[in-house]
Amino acid sequence: MLEATSAPLVDTVTEGREMNTHATQQSPHEAQTCDASRPRWGALLMGGAILLVTAVLGVVLVGAQLSGGGLPRNPVGAPAPDLQLPTLEGEEVRISELSDGPLLLTFWASWCATCTSNMPLLDRLSEDWADRGVRVAGVVIDDRHAAAVAVAAEHGHPYPSLFDSGSDASAAYTVTGVPETFLIDADGTIAAKWFGPLPEYDVELKLALTAE
Repeated sequence: MLEATSAPLVDTVTEGREMNTHATQQSPHEAQTCDASRPRWGALLMGGAILLVTAVLGVVLVGAQLSGGGLPRNPVGAPAPDLQLPTLEGEEVRISELSDGPLLLTFWASWCATCTSNMPLLDRLSEDWADRGVRVAGVVIDDRHAAAVAVAAEHGHPYPSLFDSGSDASAAYTVTGVPETFLIDADGTIAAKWFGPLPEYDVELKLALTAE
């Protein structure tokens, strides 16, 4: 009886050992799979990081090339670039010749709705501040000459606009869109810059400080 019952016990123990051995053999394999997945994810993350850095550097390099060494994005305190361009009427003038005092220089285009919405304020500033030595001028960029002439005539500009056909002025001033408006003081230094719609109160405040 003892021998009859001992064999199954041995078989059971043997089977149990085989099961445990099988389980033990599986664990290293599963652990190895998890370990192998970590480097794989790490490589993917590292690759993504390299691509991101490369893209950022590319944008910076392209931006530097497009700006051509122009003004910094915050140009206040920098010397205003002085270029010679034709007016819409064809007369060649330098930007420095447009005013003996402060100059409000706005970059615009005929197709730009915000540019045309700025024009009544610029027209008024041109007249109201003339006795303080302030002058207003425009620079037309990314536009057709005939279209710019038509818009200027429609709005009856009391100030001149230059035509930047070669994008020289927009590159020198690092203009990224229209309208962009610069206040240049009597010494030829940029005193303020505005993007988009002109804030009337702020412009007049800056003019008052600059024209003193």
